[in-house]
Amino acid sequence: MKKILISIFLILILALTVSACSNDSHQSQDETTALESASMVDNVYVDTDRDPGFGYKLCYMSKNLTGNVGIVDSAGNIVIEPSYVSAFPIRKDRFVVEKTVDNSNHAALVDENKNFLVPFFRGVIRQTGVLAPEGTPPILVIEPLDGKIRFVNTDGEQIIPLEFDSASIHQYNGFFFGSKNTEAGETLYVYDYNGKELCVLNNGDYAELRELEHGYTLLIGNNNNWLKFGLKNSSGKVIIPCKYEEIKVVGADRIVAFDGELESLIETSNVANMFDGDGKQLTKDGEFARIFFDDGDKIGIGCQSATIGAYEPEFWLIDLNGKAESGKYDSIDKDADGNFVCKKGNQTCLLYTSDAADE
Repeated sequence: MKKILISIFLILILALTVSACSNDSHQSQDETTALESASMVDNVYVDTDRDPGFGYKLCYMSKNLTGNVGIVDSAGNIVIEPSYVSAFPIRKDRFVVEKTVDNSNHAALVDENKNFLVPFFRGVIRQTGVLAPEGTPPILVIEPLDGKIRFVNTDGEQIIPLEFDSASIHQYNGFFFGSKNTEAGETLYVYDYNGKELCVLNNGDYAELRELEHGYTLLIGNNNNWLKFGLKNSSGKVIIPCKYEEIKVVGADRIVAFDGELESLIETSNVANMFDGDGKQLTKDGEFARIFFDDGDKIGIGCQSATIGAYEPEFWLIDLNGKAESGKYDSIDKDADGNFVCKKGNQTCLLYTSDAADE
């Protein structure tokens, strides 16, 4: 009887041990990915997978790469101590760090010597999003939670004397803007990537921004307090008013204009249209959500947004008048030879440009 009791006791101990090991194994699986990507350098753990840019890596005090974060350089030297809730480089030797004070985010701009170029303040530091030539330092938006917005360079120096109520953080090619509230609405102040003022736009105003292909001129305007684009032809006539998010000249007498969410294909409010060289609209509003053509193309891609009950957009080939040149597909991509790779379900086919109308 005594032997039986001992056996039962041993079985219980074994069962508990197996259960504990199983729980430890399950818990460790959740940490495996982080632990595999961590390497120890100078008493901190470096995330070898994530790339914040400019040759830097993020570092942590915790082996599972959680908690406060800092930055190490390519040689493994600690540049920013892991004592912040967020840290990221905005160029070589310039960093934005963030900490939490009284449940509020505070941000600062720091150099490689840990000098505070912009001291901690309650708010955030962003980039304007201006698309500039390679090597051009970013322009930063200092955005206090309870104050006016200002633009500074990467040394923390204010480069525009005005202060604003809101600022551009979207990606625009070669320019950014700040906005000031007035009784008549918002006034938009537009600057190039060097901080030079290009124009000031009250509601309804527009200005010439740059020359485009085939003699067209891109216009920029304040449309009910939103920055929008239009187009002039070579005769100086406004053929497309400033009401679009994006305008692309795709031929001597063809223009594609888009309004909506540039980064989304499933917004039902997205609208794309084609125009001829006189500004005549060739497509119907709502017919297309996006239209993709390159300059000189005779065949392009049309896209319709997802609708209620249909969660994926549809694509088809179209001609320069917006007329269908193929059936509808789940996706269409253009390869390096200018042919179209069309997918529908599990099926993939290659349509040559010259064959599209015969499909």
